[in-house]
Amino acid sequence: SEVYCEPTSMTASTAVFIDYVKFNTTPAFNVPSGNVGYEDNTAHVIEMTPSEAYTLNIGAGNPTVAAAKRLDIWIDYNQDGDFDPVNELYLGFGTNNNTSKVVSANALPGTTKMRVALKATNVASQPCDTFTDGEVEDYTVKFSPVYCEPTAMTASTAVFIDYVKFNTTPAFDFPSGNVGYEDNTAQVI
Repeated sequence: SEVYCEPTSMTASTAVFIDYVKFNTTPAFNVPSGNVGYEDNTAHVIEMTPSEAYTLNIGAGNPTVAAAKRLDIWIDYNQDGDFDPVNELYLGFGTNNNTSKVVSANALPGTTKMRVALKATNVASQPCDTFTDGEVEDYTVKFSPVYCEPTAMTASTAVFIDYVKFNTTPAFDFPSGNVGYEDNTAQVI
């Protein structure tokens, strides 16, 4: 796997910077930031589920109020160590407040990296750009696995699971019934 590119020689911006990053995830994600050019915030983890929509709010610190602002966010959905500029672009937007966006259904379960770039321009950024008129921050995203649940299953007229037993300590002996589909994920072996 590749190693993520890291913007180099980025210093505090005189035009626009990332003041905070918020997502309406569970648990809520709200990280304040500073004007430092490039910030490694991968110690902060955003928990997301593929195919779910999340509202995000990226605060623009604004030394130059009239500056144009362009926000680009990439997520390494396939966890291959890079940000594909097209297929892993989560958001490319000319504004930055209260935007709802769906996470790719192709996101692999597990942890990966997200890059947020905000700069004073109307032109899209690339994941590995280095610039002086904005800021770049990296975060960690943890994608939960998505499980499908059978639908419209009714009691069987032929065969069904009566109980599940494991020879463990303590013993696991869970009775079941003829109901079609039964969610027993609360039962721990």
